[in-house]
Amino acid sequence: MASPSDNIEMAKVTPDKTMRIDQDNGTNRFRNSNPVMPMPKTSLSAMASLSADQQEEINWIQRNVKIKRCCGFVKAPGDKNNVADPKCKCGQIRSLHPSDSMLPPNNEDVPWKVEEYPCDAFGEIEFHDSDNQVAKFIRVSNDQGVTKILKELLMKKWKLQKPNLLISVTGGAKNFDMKSRLREVFRRGLQKAAESTGAWIVTGGTNTGVMKHVGEAMKEISITDERNRVVAIGVAPWGCIQNRENLISPDGKWPCEYNLLEDAPKPDEVFLNPNHTHFLLVDDGTTHKWATEIDFRSALEKAISEMSLEMSQGTEVNKTNIPVVLLVLQGGPGTFKTILGAIKNKTPTVVIKGTGGAADILALAFQRAQSTEISGFDRDREQIRNTVMGIDANLQDELFKLMEQNYGNTISKSEYMEIIKEIIQSKDLLTVFELDSRNSTNDVDMAILKALLKDNRNDVMDQLELALVWDKMEVAKKEILGDDNLDKKNLRLPEKMLTAIQRNRVSFVDLFIDHGVNLKQFLTRDRLLTLYNTIPENCILRNLLRLKASQKRQKLQSITFLHVNSLLQDLLGDYFVPYYDRPPYHHDNKSDVSSALASASDIPQAVGSSIQRKLDHPIQDLFIWSILMNRQELAKLFWVELDEPIAAALFANGLYKGLKMISVDTEISQILQQNADEFENLAIGVLNSCYEKDENKAQDLLIRELPNWGETTCVLMAVQSDNKRFISQTACQTLLNSIWMGKLSSHNSILRILPSIVLFPLIFFLVKFKDDENRHNSEMKIGDTEYDPSKSQIDDKRNQNQPRTSNCSKLKQFYLAPAVIFYLNVFTYLVFLCLYSYHILISFNRQFTIIEGIICGWVVTIFVEEMRQVYTSNARSLGSKVKAYFTDSWNILDLVTVFLFALGIILRFIPNDITFEFARVTLCLNLVSFYFRILHIFSVNKQLGPKLVMIRRMVQDLMSFVVILAVFIMAYAVATEAILYPNTELSWKMIYHVPRKAYWQIYGELFLEDIEGENPCSSDPAVYGDYETLRCPSEVGKYLAPVFMGIYVLMTNVLLLNLLIAMFSYTFQKIQDNTDLHWYFQRYQLVHEYYSRPFLPPPAIIIVHVYLFIKYLKGKCFITTKKGSDFRKKYDSKQEERQIVQWENVIAENYCNANKRDSVDSLHQRYVTILERLENMSSKAVEYQDGEQQSSPLDNRVQLVEQQMASTYKALDWIMSSLSENKLAAKTPRPQLCDAEKFLEKELRRKRKKELRNAQLRHFFTDNFKLHVACRNSKYCDTGIQRTQLNDEEVLWAIKVPFYNPPKYTNPKILANTKPYADTVDLLEVSLEESQKFQFNAYDENFKCDRRSLCGHDYEVKDGVPLNPRGRTGLIGRGDLGRWGPNYTIDCVVSRWKKDEDGQVDEEDGRPLLEFIAIRRSDSSKQWAIPGGFASPQIDMYDSLIKVFADEALGYLTKSVEEKKTIEELLHRLAAKGQVIFEGYADDRRNTDNAWTESRLINFHDDDGSIVDNLRIMAGDKSVDMAAWIVPKSSIPFWGNHADFLSLIAEKYKAFF
Repeated sequence: MASPSDNIEMAKVTPDKTMRIDQDNGTNRFRNSNPVMPMPKTSLSAMASLSADQQEEINWIQRNVKIKRCCGFVKAPGDKNNVADPKCKCGQIRSLHPSDSMLPPNNEDVPWKVEEYPCDAFGEIEFHDSDNQVAKFIRVSNDQGVTKILKELLMKKWKLQKPNLLISVTGGAKNFDMKSRLREVFRRGLQKAAESTGAWIVTGGTNTGVMKHVGEAMKEISITDERNRVVAIGVAPWGCIQNRENLISPDGKWPCEYNLLEDAPKPDEVFLNPNHTHFLLVDDGTTHKWATEIDFRSALEKAISEMSLEMSQGTEVNKTNIPVVLLVLQGGPGTFKTILGAIKNKTPTVVIKGTGGAADILALAFQRAQSTEISGFDRDREQIRNTVMGIDANLQDELFKLMEQNYGNTISKSEYMEIIKEIIQSKDLLTVFELDSRNSTNDVDMAILKALLKDNRNDVMDQLELALVWDKMEVAKKEILGDDNLDKKNLRLPEKMLTAIQRNRVSFVDLFIDHGVNLKQFLTRDRLLTLYNTIPENCILRNLLRLKASQKRQKLQSITFLHVNSLLQDLLGDYFVPYYDRPPYHHDNKSDVSSALASASDIPQAVGSSIQRKLDHPIQDLFIWSILMNRQELAKLFWVELDEPIAAALFANGLYKGLKMISVDTEISQILQQNADEFENLAIGVLNSCYEKDENKAQDLLIRELPNWGETTCVLMAVQSDNKRFISQTACQTLLNSIWMGKLSSHNSILRILPSIVLFPLIFFLVKFKDDENRHNSEMKIGDTEYDPSKSQIDDKRNQNQPRTSNCSKLKQFYLAPAVIFYLNVFTYLVFLCLYSYHILISFNRQFTIIEGIICGWVVTIFVEEMRQVYTSNARSLGSKVKAYFTDSWNILDLVTVFLFALGIILRFIPNDITFEFARVTLCLNLVSFYFRILHIFSVNKQLGPKLVMIRRMVQDLMSFVVILAVFIMAYAVATEAILYPNTELSWKMIYHVPRKAYWQIYGELFLEDIEGENPCSSDPAVYGDYETLRCPSEVGKYLAPVFMGIYVLMTNVLLLNLLIAMFSYTFQKIQDNTDLHWYFQRYQLVHEYYSRPFLPPPAIIIVHVYLFIKYLKGKCFITTKKGSDFRKKYDSKQEERQIVQWENVIAENYCNANKRDSVDSLHQRYVTILERLENMSSKAVEYQDGEQQSSPLDNRVQLVEQQMASTYKALDWIMSSLSENKLAAKTPRPQLCDAEKFLEKELRRKRKKELRNAQLRHFFTDNFKLHVACRNSKYCDTGIQRTQLNDEEVLWAIKVPFYNPPKYTNPKILANTKPYADTVDLLEVSLEESQKFQFNAYDENFKCDRRSLCGHDYEVKDGVPLNPRGRTGLIGRGDLGRWGPNYTIDCVVSRWKKDEDGQVDEEDGRPLLEFIAIRRSDSSKQWAIPGGFASPQIDMYDSLIKVFADEALGYLTKSVEEKKTIEELLHRLAAKGQVIFEGYADDRRNTDNAWTESRLINFHDDDGSIVDNLRIMAGDKSVDMAAWIVPKSSIPFWGNHADFLSLIAEKYKAFF
């Protein structure tokens, strides 16, 4: 956490006179010396108002969570601002401490202590801002165990779900501005990253700086989805939170009101951010001190990262740690140290460039760093390669300028430069996000993903899991599976297929299919059960299954295939027969489901089990699952892979419509309808493509029985799902035309058929048959040269095998044609109507006549035919047959007609005059219904058929309108009747007469004379009581009733009737626009009805009914369609059926490819392509501009060309001057050459600057004036001990630093070491007399070691303890060094000239290249270094090589005796060339205030390479993992100050550096 006035890590505490202590301090706050206070008891009244979970949380917190408080006033050292009321070390002034806790005023040397108490600030915090967000909070001690906080509080009490990713956001704590576009991209990227992965976000939690930007991003998420807020945890210092006193309550606050708007900001205090969900307020007992929560936050993030995360990995579920990524925005100097710590912990880091501060500095260093590849050898002499990122002098100057601009001169720039160099070495862990850069993605979430991928670059499956979670298919395709070095044979892609399907990652499913995943082998019975049983709780499929189970009074515990089978039949209809109740599906039970869930991810299975659990239709099963889950894109992907695409698309269309019918959500219903329409278009598109290729095959596809799709046909599925558009297609209508005419030719007109029905001999002369036409056409095509010979041979052979149609066959074919059956039924029905009308008009009396008997028999045959239609419908069960029958309004009319006729006949035989009249009325109404029934015949006509649909729809509109009209009628009728005729006696006649006038007034019969009393009337109740005589209206009614009537007529005649007209107009227009669709669909129903109808019309149809009944009684199947049905075709040859399916698949594939091409060529796609190209051009422009600012090897070559051009310029200038002086120049003016002097001057300045730097280095090593840097890092080595932070002006001992109180550390291994190179006495713990035994600045006779400095002057000894000659380091003790005072090291630089293949010395920038043997340390820094080690400076050259160099760079100790002898001979020769280059102080990160290293630098240069060329370098010592020949360059980061050492050597030989 950082102060608003500075960054997180480098903040300083400023005094504030208005500081207040917590309001719960009380008088007893410091009285109890026991650090554990009795746990406060929660009041019963408060507990009663809380939930059980809250009460449990209170009890747990009061028992387990502690806070810290100051034990007593201890004056802060150096506090001179408030003499009367000084400040305590806790940050509070003296007057705010209780009187009994006071110590003497000047007690700076008294240790300051804190005590732990039970937590007194927790609960829920409600922010009083524009959104009133609520978050949980708790105050915790900085020493609190984070594991308990994480697992017990966050996971159990606060019920947080385990994250899939931890995003730690760090950077500037003070407010900073971001460019609007970058701010938007950052927010959007963070939202996508958090929402798509279920991540936790950890920040500083305050309402400033980067935390505020994160909060705004979280706010947008909470607005769009209030129920699923992203977990954003704020870890902030308790003592720096404004209004923290309002949070305090021993029983917790539920909620605590926290105001952000009214209170003004206070110094060194900040508000909490209202958009975080949880707050951990870290308390170390201090107030107004920043960065006190950093260690707690680091421990918390580490604990979260160590939590196990289950990932599906084939045959088992592997557990891996939760991935962590650090997100850096802006930031101060301390941010560099935070990033370095993350890099050392192998945490991927994303730096947002463009936010300023540390982020921009680090991004510039990383992007402009020069990479150098080094080839060396490890301990086994295996060659390995290492890439080093280096910063050259120019880039370093730029970084120094940026540091000065951002932080001024308050920091040690050299120190932070070393940190930056160390950070950029881990290029696989560092990712820079730069908006609009070609080298960077344009989305923050993509940058985070790529950082995680780089961190998992060695595990392809983990990378795929990450890409799956983030749904980034392009990343998986290009950067994971697109790697040329990837071993694709060992890829286990099926392991990720199930995850991709469950998460609806359509692009990944497609990618895995493209990379060889076989869906037929992938999907097993167990996996399919797993898919059904792992669906979300709130999805439409689970809700349907749960509803269906509740209807059966069952509880849905697990989903089986029987559940799915039943659901499909409910959604599609009983005509569809799913295969889930047949093997291998129907064996499932509860144990099968549980075993399936346990083994769903198993890829390799036993042979027996894989055969047993193999599915017959795996792709179809996935397709069905996708539709039930309403995953359209996934369903379309599986549809492409399916056979029988037309049937599959029609199935999807029907299933979506079925889901829509039971959906109560309007939005979901619209989505389901859109999905259904999309599959309808696919079915139509493939069908039309097939029809264009081959009409006959396309029609066969429509009527082919589909065993895999419910044993139905394409046409039947389209009809059952009310798919009018599909039925209206040319292929379907051609099929219906063919079926309608039967064996008759389609060229027969009605004028040919009608006479032939009456006079059957005309059939042989007027009617044309298909067989005759086909035979005639084949004969005509025999001589056609363009005709396909193969087809003509087939036709000829077929015609030879088929004899000519006999006359009897023609008669049978004629009268069995559906068209002829229709005309016969129409003719007989007209006869029936005439007979029925004659009977009702003329011969209906009490005597039963022959005509009446014929009519009764006729109606009975009609009823029997209706029953036959019910029984022979496509549904399976009787209930479904009845339900399907009543879906047709004409069937309902038929039943109503038969019922009225039966009722009339029954009333007719009752011997009563009244019932006889009722019978007459009933039969008249029945005759009306019979006349209405003839309208069904009109549906065959293209003009009249749609009009029937209009009438039906308008009747539906009228019914709803009548309800509204009835309200107006009753309101007006009752009101006017009460006004006109008050106190009317109740009678049955009144019920009729009251609404009568109101109803007829709608049609213009106003009864105005009756209302105004102009007609004869009576006021005597005895006279008008029977409603035979008109009653006189009241006087009031004569005037008010006409007024009411006027309003009534206005509302009904003008408003309501016009509304009805508008409704009728809308219905008419809607149907008129789809006239063809309605007629085509009605036509199918008519064709199907008369195709399946017996050929004899009523009443002769009873003969066929008797015949069929007899067949049924004999045990034969009751046929639903004729033998060889034209609506259902079964193939006897499996090969022929397979060929037509393959043909359909090819056509469908071509159709899909054509659709893709059309989408690419569409205007929208062109627009998108143009935008992408413009973005690419913009990126190239930015890249070009960036390239102008970056240096590269090409730049050096260009500079060389410019130098040559400058020389050429001088030569040409000399030539032109000579010609001019000798009067040989041309008469034209002298051309002006390009002036290259500026470039030469620039080069001269650069060289002078470099020479000045080298001179400063020489001055440093001779006069000892430069401050040390490496030993002032924030943490000592890898211990985690924090050094005291020092500015450059606070380093020298001559400058007094009053607050300097550094921590003490000496490695316990050093103290326990009894070897001669380590001092066993701790000078900081012994008396002054005991420390006098050490003889510093001399040879120590007591301990037999040299303690003289190599710096050329004595170092200071204070209180018996030596002081570092270069000043303070922020740590006392010896650290990891063995001796108090100087610890001597020897660094051996073995060098030679770098030569090319011709043996010539390589040069760069005009200087020869030197190379030396370097080693890479195996510690966390992984830095290259000069071979060296601790040794006495008095040893000779040979011993230096043997004891220091040979072991680390040659593996001397591991060699055989003969190899050692060879090495010793070479080193003897090399030792003669040794030269001491430098002796003095070494800036080593192990240095402390009381112990430091001094180095003796020796160079062994083999000028001709005759010695060193024979050395076989390899990593030797355990602390070394690689040895190599390296060209020393300033851009390569070396360990400590070895770069300075190498610079001196390069300067000695005038070599390049």
